Amino acid sequence: MSKRRVLIAGESWTVHSIHQKGFDSFTTTEYAEGVRWLKAALENAGWEVVYQPAHVAAREFPGTVEALAEYDCVILSDIGANTLLLHPDTFVRSK
Repeated sequence: MSKRRVLIAGESWTVHSIHQKGFDSFTTTEYAEGVRWLKAALENAGWEVVYQPAHVAAREFPGTVEALAEYDCVILSDIGANTLLLHPDTFVRSK
């Protein structure tokens, strides 16, 4: 019997902060992923996990029913709808 496959899209974010100290301000940016525990639990239960952070899903999320059918389960977590609805080609190539 083959492993069940799950696609997890999202569970990643970028935080951009501005720190104001008197007249001075500083910006910091961090990238984080929160998929670790979910991914480990699924793998321990025998699932094959394919993970697409939000910025990857924007380009590579399956775009057809046939491509989605490769997965037994799809989990969208902490991912905005426009990430999947507005492909980068919309902005870059006006497609």
